[in-house]
Amino acid sequence: MNERIKKLLLQANIYDGRESMYWCEEKNLVEFAELIVRECAGVILEEMKRTPQVHDYWGPYWDGLDSAQKMITKHFGVE
Repeated sequence: MNERIKKLLLQANIYDGRESMYWCEEKNLVEFAELIVRECAGVILEEMKRTPQVHDYWGPYWDGLDSAQKMITKHFGVE
């Protein structure tokens, strides 16, 4: 399991850190999902801060989306 995923599972009180999982309540799964979404949004936001604003045509917009998707999957170790 990816270290970032383990850290988020620990934060959501789903993972005990010893290669076994806790039984969890729905609220824990919701919290875990929210942590992932916040993490993804943060990755994109940080990249936007480092990248100059693009012009009003679609090419850079789609390139940006592609880059964001690749950064997120790399960040979480998902292929």
